[in-house]
Amino acid sequence: MKIKKFYFIFFFIFFISSGFCQTVNYNLLLSKKFKELKYIQKVLKSLKLLEKDLLKLYINIHIKNLFNEKELLLNINKSNFLETENFEIIENILLKKIIAIKQKEKFLKSRYKIVCKEIKNLKILQAKSLKQKLQQEDIVYPIKNGKIKSGSYVLKITKPTKIKCPISGIVKVIGYKENNISIIIENENCTVYLKNLDDIKVNVGDYVNTNEIIGSINKPKKFKISINCKN
Repeated sequence: MKIKKFYFIFFFIFFISSGFCQTVNYNLLLSKKFKELKYIQKVLKSLKLLEKDLLKLYINIHIKNLFNEKELLLNINKSNFLETENFEIIENILLKKIIAIKQKEKFLKSRYKIVCKEIKNLKILQAKSLKQKLQQEDIVYPIKNGKIKSGSYVLKITKPTKIKCPISGIVKVIGYKENNISIIIENENCTVYLKNLDDIKVNVGDYVNTNEIIGSINKPKKFKISINCKN
């Protein structure tokens, strides 16, 4: 019963507080859910050990009419049986406690399944949110301030210029040809191809952020850009 009250208060506070949030922190929510799973596992383990001890005592009393009083005192409230030496009454006390443990275990196992499902749904929502964020992400101009749309461009570079990453994503390919370096950067929504760089500051597999300096062009030449986005 106490466990049910705990969860009721916990979720009541959670939903009240979440109602005032304009944005959803999925990492925080997932962290709380995983902590709850860990807590449930810990409680279930403790209940299982207690159930095992009580069941052992119950069998000793019920079948052998024997019990270890010291052991019994550790597991049952003393006031429940001090006034009697009747084995039947002690059996009933033990049985009630075993049944109560079973009910708590049933509730916690059910809650565990629900939390697992909530984690799965949160991960789906997190993925959708990230996809929407990427779709709404501004593509920045790689050689100056401003934004640029999907398409292919040839820019004339007349002086040493630092090259910024147009999108956030992962460096998928780096190619070298006749002293010209090309880079392909991808995320879930866009692919960017940059050609004719002289120097680069990234490696294949690196995650780069929008506006991060990824290389440079050191002499006059044509700088080619190709940007393809799904939406």
